[in-house]
Amino acid sequence: MREIVFDTETTGLDPFQGDRLVEIGCIELVNRFPTGKVFHCYFNPQRDMPEGAFKIHGLSSEFLKDKSLFADKVLPGLRGRWPGYEDRWWPKACS
Repeated sequence: MREIVFDTETTGLDPFQGDRLVEIGCIELVNRFPTGKVFHCYFNPQRDMPEGAFKIHGLSSEFLKDKSLFADKVLPGLRGRWPGYEDRWWPKACS
């Protein structure tokens, strides 16, 4: 069985109030064992980091300011990731 395990960090919990994803990491497992395929990116949320979120993950606005936007870096890589499409976003979506 193939599984993808995700971990994310955000500026908060409400996207309707402007909260954004600032980090995503994932690994692929087959039969519960890592395959070696990994994905990790930081993102510029284009907003200040709330103190409460910073206390949880330690990612500052200063650190994230030169990172790519989620829409520019990840969304193009997610296209075609559904069954039946070629396996193309693991190696090149983020470094």
